[in-house]
Amino acid sequence: MQYAHAGNQGFAFNQTLLCSLATSLPLELQSMEYISSGLARLATEVVGSGTPTVFLHANVCDKRMWRAQLNGMGARHKAVAYDRRGFGETRAEPEDFSALADLVAVLEATADGKPAVLVGCSLGGRIALDAAIRHPSRVRALILIAPMS
Repeated sequence: MQYAHAGNQGFAFNQTLLCSLATSLPLELQSMEYISSGLARLATEVVGSGTPTVFLHANVCDKRMWRAQLNGMGARHKAVAYDRRGFGETRAEPEDFSALADLVAVLEATADGKPAVLVGCSLGGRIALDAAIRHPSRVRALILIAPMS
């Protein structure tokens, strides 16, 4: 497994900028899926094919923060971004849940049994780290941006 970490200097400004700019970029969407995990339907965008890369959004945004990355990677790789519970287009009934279990459901539905590169920002980085520890066979590499500890 590979590991990369970006520091958090200027993080709040850049994170806010990413979220606000993301809504203005067109998405070359291959498919929108709603993946079931418990009582949730996780809104998931999938672009391209091949080696899967799954993007996990920060706690102040939703899957739209990764729109430019989905567009850029979709030509040569499978790029996946989903809204966690309580964000964006995901809908869920009240229940005890695990963000890690939700990620595993997304991986099962989109990674074609291959280990995925996980790109996580803030709380998304924490979830990616948890996945690498608890499910190492599902994780090919981590790219972490100011992960929460």
